[in-house]
Amino acid sequence: MTLSPIKLTIYTLLSLLAVAALLYLNGVQGYSLALLILPVLVVGELSQRWHKAHRAQLSRVQTELIDARAAVNSIRQSVNQDALTGLYSRAYVRERLEERLVIAKKRSTKCAVLYFDLDFFKEFNDALGHNLGNQLLIAVANRLKTLVKKGDLLGYQGGDEFIIVLQEISDPMAAELVARRIINAMAQEFEIHGRQLSISASIGMAIGLDDGKEAEDLIQKAERALIQSKSNGRKGYSFYSLQLNQLAVERLKIDQSLRGALQRGEFSLVYQVIVNEKTKSIKGFEALIRWQSPELGWVSPVEFIPVAEQIGLITDIGNWVLRESLQQLQQWQVRYGKALLMSVNVSPRQFQDESILPAVKTLLKQTRLIPSSLQLEVTEGLFLSASDQVLSTVAALKHAGIKLALDDFGTGYSSLSYLNNLPFDVLKIDKSFVDGMDKSESDLNMIKAIISIAHGLNMDTVVEGVETAQQIHKLRELGADSIQGYYYSKPLTAKEAELRFLAQNAMVEMNETVWEKL
Repeated sequence: MTLSPIKLTIYTLLSLLAVAALLYLNGVQGYSLALLILPVLVVGELSQRWHKAHRAQLSRVQTELIDARAAVNSIRQSVNQDALTGLYSRAYVRERLEERLVIAKKRSTKCAVLYFDLDFFKEFNDALGHNLGNQLLIAVANRLKTLVKKGDLLGYQGGDEFIIVLQEISDPMAAELVARRIINAMAQEFEIHGRQLSISASIGMAIGLDDGKEAEDLIQKAERALIQSKSNGRKGYSFYSLQLNQLAVERLKIDQSLRGALQRGEFSLVYQVIVNEKTKSIKGFEALIRWQSPELGWVSPVEFIPVAEQIGLITDIGNWVLRESLQQLQQWQVRYGKALLMSVNVSPRQFQDESILPAVKTLLKQTRLIPSSLQLEVTEGLFLSASDQVLSTVAALKHAGIKLALDDFGTGYSSLSYLNNLPFDVLKIDKSFVDGMDKSESDLNMIKAIISIAHGLNMDTVVEGVETAQQIHKLRELGADSIQGYYYSKPLTAKEAELRFLAQNAMVEMNETVWEKL
């Protein structure tokens, strides 16, 4: 048995104390005192030596732990990060993508994989040498870092191949726009060791969970889409889905034609009447934008508005709609002396870029309209992740006296909490409920519930898409405040709307005999 220094010291002390006591009892006091002092000296010396040895051992253990941790981190970094480019490895990207797909399944969201390579890189590498080729790869990686937003993954797959995972997208168009940015960025020259180098990139895209629910499967499909992109002539992008490819071609045409359309005067406005069912009189009009492209013909707002939002044109277009519609309203009010309302759709981007409030203030001042004659229509999407700045803008508009309408209520992520907390004046009930109210009891009950909620919160309701007298009767019974739809009128040009609804000696009564009176 091995004794520790402390135990050995204690046993020695006890032995010496016993001897000292025996000597004292036999009258030998001098020796007994010496024996009592000696253990104290021995204990002190042994204690110092033990503590010094213990500290040295502890320091060695700590050093070994630090070295081991550094070795583990080095191994982990070598596995997760490419040594040449500093980007994530394929294994790490695949692991993170697997986690993202699990989250996407739970939240019913989408993600995207962009797999791309540099066109003709092998020929370039063979001609100029591997060292210059590696420097180009590093430069490409650095440029790509400026194109990927925080939270998304950027990886290097080896050779001239890269991968990006967009961890959450609203729709495939978001992936398409990133692909365009990459292609445009790669088209800019690289300066490597005094040389000006020009390259291009081809990209393949797969959408999770539409194209695949497993990480490796999604990556492989993005690679197949890359092969398709190269077969189409390189310096482009392709989706794995044939349907998305067709949509991408159409969107690209819209994108190219949309740029400059405002300056070329290709937009126009039409106005759809809103009828107050309580007073049977005209409440006002909703301004609706139309686009006639020389190349594409008439393009639906459903098609071109999302593209305008994505490519950053929506604020200019939205401000144009505000200006044209308010100037028209001012002309009508002056000409006919009627207190009319103009309802204008506003994109969430106009709130997010802080352009809507100054634009509204300027236009109201220029037209000398009272603020309550303007109603801004917003969709529920604005409030899904609204910043404090957006909420502040909404509050400022309301405080200024401008009316706020929540458009298409019930078709998106409706939340009674924001409905209760935000200062809406009007709820607009979507046409999809009206279309089914004659056949579906649930749609009829949904309309009834929305009207009840709105009135409970001191809001008015406008029901859109009303086309038949039968629908009108039911909506009146349910207490709808206002009606908008083809039953009264399709959207009309300003001149047509004026002749039909305003250029009368007196305001016509908007009821079942309206067509006989007009």
